[in-house]
Amino acid sequence: MVLDATSLKAILLEARSCFLYEDAPDYLEMLEQGMQKLLTFARNPSSVKPGEIKLEYTVLMRAAHSIKGGAGIAELPALHKLAHKLEDLLEALNEGRVQDQIDTAHELLIIGIEQIKELVAEAIANPESPVIVDDSQLPIAIALDGFLQELAPRQEESEDMAFAAMAVNPFILKTVLEIDLEECLQRIEKLLTPPVQVAALKQGLTGFVEECTLLGQTLNLEWLIAGAETVQKVQNAKVEQLLEMVTKEIAQLREMRSKTLNPAPQISTPVVAAENQPIAQVAPVLNLRIPVTKLDRMSNTLGELLIGHERLSLYHSQLHQANLTLNKQSQKLNPINEQVRVFYDQLASPLASLNASLETSDREFDALQFDQYTGFHSTLQDLQEVMVRVQETKSDIELITRDFQSGLDRLRQQLDSLRGDLTQSRLVPFKFLAQRFVTPLQTLSDRFSKSVELEIINQETLIDQVILEQLQTPLTHLVRNAFDHGIETPQERLNLGKSKTAQITLTSHVQANKVVIAISDNGRGVDTQKVLQRAIETGLHSANAAELTKEQILQFLFMPGFSTANSVTDLSGRGVGLDVVRLQIERLRGTVQVATQVGQGTTFTITIPLTLSILPLLLCRCQQRTLAIPSVNILEIIALAEFCDYSSQPETIMWQDRPTPIFCLTKILPYTRADSVPAADQFNQHLGIVLDVGDKAVVVAVNSLLGERELVLKPFDPTVKVPPYIAGCTVLGTGEVVSVLSPNYLGELIDRKQPLLTLSSPAFKPSSSAKATILIVDDSIAVRKLLDQLLSKSGYQVMQCRDGKEAVEVLNRSGDFYDLVISDIEMPRMDGFTLLREIRTSKNWSNLPVAMLTSRENDQHRQKAKALGANAYFTKPFAPDKLLEAIATLLR
Repeated sequence: MVLDATSLKAILLEARSCFLYEDAPDYLEMLEQGMQKLLTFARNPSSVKPGEIKLEYTVLMRAAHSIKGGAGIAELPALHKLAHKLEDLLEALNEGRVQDQIDTAHELLIIGIEQIKELVAEAIANPESPVIVDDSQLPIAIALDGFLQELAPRQEESEDMAFAAMAVNPFILKTVLEIDLEECLQRIEKLLTPPVQVAALKQGLTGFVEECTLLGQTLNLEWLIAGAETVQKVQNAKVEQLLEMVTKEIAQLREMRSKTLNPAPQISTPVVAAENQPIAQVAPVLNLRIPVTKLDRMSNTLGELLIGHERLSLYHSQLHQANLTLNKQSQKLNPINEQVRVFYDQLASPLASLNASLETSDREFDALQFDQYTGFHSTLQDLQEVMVRVQETKSDIELITRDFQSGLDRLRQQLDSLRGDLTQSRLVPFKFLAQRFVTPLQTLSDRFSKSVELEIINQETLIDQVILEQLQTPLTHLVRNAFDHGIETPQERLNLGKSKTAQITLTSHVQANKVVIAISDNGRGVDTQKVLQRAIETGLHSANAAELTKEQILQFLFMPGFSTANSVTDLSGRGVGLDVVRLQIERLRGTVQVATQVGQGTTFTITIPLTLSILPLLLCRCQQRTLAIPSVNILEIIALAEFCDYSSQPETIMWQDRPTPIFCLTKILPYTRADSVPAADQFNQHLGIVLDVGDKAVVVAVNSLLGERELVLKPFDPTVKVPPYIAGCTVLGTGEVVSVLSPNYLGELIDRKQPLLTLSSPAFKPSSSAKATILIVDDSIAVRKLLDQLLSKSGYQVMQCRDGKEAVEVLNRSGDFYDLVISDIEMPRMDGFTLLREIRTSKNWSNLPVAMLTSRENDQHRQKAKALGANAYFTKPFAPDKLLEAIATLLR
């Protein structure tokens, strides 16, 4: 079910209210009490029992962690970040990284807790529109940052330093310096213009120093930081001296900016003016920054305009058809019109007029002197005029039809031009992301004594910048994974007859409506037997189960917590990696696939749909259903009668001198009612579409073709999981929504001849278990409310408990029945592990499915939950669609 903006906002406000009024006060009390105990321990160290301080640090970390999570759900960024920094400081204290500065650390904790109380109070005062505070403006946040940076780094932090030091995107650097910095400089120049207001100037210089310092630190530009420091030093100088020095510093900043960007000389490329237009009148090229959200809205609006154009095209087609019908009917009027004219002339003859005049009393003129007309003459004349007007109206409709077509053509050209400009405004070359891995990979090579080169293929492939930025984290994991697991040591490579220098390759290209990025290495490859053995050891697979294919074994690599490393190192063994990659790729509505060959290397292929695509699509009808297929995947359209007697239901035909499999399209796709269609009707097709399915030709039979058109391919909502063979949908002018097939993913359906994801799957409609009752156990009211909203709107019945003890009491009530328990781990009175142990030892509830939902991601908590009998283990924050899918699986 897709929630609209109003529903989402209501859920957010309710979650924020629960956090501010119910969760936050308890966590603040825990922080204050814990801080008091720490101060007591510091004053009387001799009375402290072994492990007591560490236990108190754990309590404080849990409170800070809970505030951080609750503030994140409530969308209170400053509170979220400050709690995160306090948690980092508490972790440093707990790990012993704060040695001689414990008193300073305690003082920072006290001030930080007071600041958290103030932020909570401000948010309570404005629950619907809380004051957005920049955490960088909080003195305590700045102090915490400085203190944490001076501490010895954690092992996890040091191992990622190479990838954290990636270069700044040149496009972003150019945009920030030419727009943001220039705005700062121009504001100061206005304040320097006489008459100078000293107070306003000094206030502006203070803001100028802060902005330049922030930009300099963000972009790692020492000259910008130094310029800000210079301006700060002269703020208290006399007015004349202040004006002179600030003006000079502004000029120096512009000069340094020019050297940094290294622009080409303006006279190197001649400017060609339009005919009869002076060169001086050619407008300069200006850059404008637009938020990505606005670009998304513009793209969506453009898509709706193109769908509207399709509807207008349908109206034009209907008008044209009506005009043709009118032409045919008007042609039938021509002989009738001629007959009417003749008959009218006959009636208007002198004899007829004479006879008619005898019936009148007016004898002033005879028949030859004055024509006499009857009412029948008038009727015939009216009929003639109507027929003439019909002919004129027909001509007008023809003219309107032609003008309508011309207007549609011009509108389509303008929309295509707008689409091109909008698309180009979002696109950047793939190299902007790929080149960020060159230096970090070299650093890792030097550090771990491996010789690895990074090769980037198709660097100039234009990809949506938003997609690229979101791909950085998964690509980082995959590159590190290739370096650690894939690449052998130089000596191992020489022993195997390989070159000493290994290679990791990044490749990109756009295929139809998708971006395809591949990360490959020429290393040792993946040992599937080792992966299978590890899966059996961790309980992901049973040794007695049916034999798995190579592809199925490789899917274990993406399971949470799975690792083939024998020990924890700087690069691997932590159980975090490929599961994160798959999660982030799926959030982009994409897929990730792996192919490997032992001794030759491994390739991970990421496929992500484009935001807005206009593709040539072939519309076809099959068993009263309209489907669309991208034309790029169609090899040929054939008449089946020329290749075979299709009534005999053949399995292959000879196409281009090679046997090619043939299928009825409705038999390939997993329609739930396909079995109800008689077999004789299923093979009542006369046309075949030869598709390119994974570089193999496959013929699918359809009833009829509706033509090829350029249509908007709209992706589905990311909260609704759809099978990979559905690329999206398009909307016809009639308003009909048509599914667009992705032939590249039909291969597995054809090979297995069974559906990968049928319409009866929980991803599409709730099964009988959708009315099941779920017990939520969590001490966070905000989390309970959020889960209640999500599960209730998905059709489940929900019961809430605030801790394990209350859950046991609820379960022991007579007459109540529950289908699933979702429990947190860290709770007062009774934690989640104890609750799980109580359930598994109960004679009534021993078989009740239990899923743990916690913020603890480490393998120790996961293994303990599994040992106690947990059926599933989820971490916060969670993906709603993934959670719902997993719940449906547990209930089945």
